[in-house]
Amino acid sequence: MGCKRSWSADPSLLVKANQLKSLDLSDGAWQTVSNDIGQFAQLKKLNLAENELEDLPNEFAKLQALKKLDLSNNHFEELPASIFKLKNLKELDLRHNQLDKIPKEIAQLKKLQSLYLNGNAISAEERRELRRYLPKTQVVGGE
Repeated sequence: MGCKRSWSADPSLLVKANQLKSLDLSDGAWQTVSNDIGQFAQLKKLNLAENELEDLPNEFAKLQALKKLDLSNNHFEELPASIFKLKNLKELDLRHNQLDKIPKEIAQLKKLQSLYLNGNAISAEERRELRRYLPKTQVVGGE
């Protein structure tokens, strides 16, 4: 049985969490993200690429200032519902996960401009549906 690696914020970091605009936690072999992530309310850019994530905590929905989210090269088989609450999200990178569909709730992301799906098993029909749900969003890849 392997060691489960999770991220949790140092309490001294949380004091300044409301000032942080960009956070790069890529390439850390993280398997979980702490509920403390909700403390980073002013975060605009979050990079969680190249980890071993399969889900995100509900507190992720508190990141209302987030504009760019990189979840590429993880182990997501489905999108966590908390992502659909990120109303200011403009760019979502989901490349190289294990997704085969994207729920229609993604249409709640009205400001989404770019959605990257390369390296997932999204069918042609599913990509057509996505373009219908997100007519103003550039949907890249998914084959």
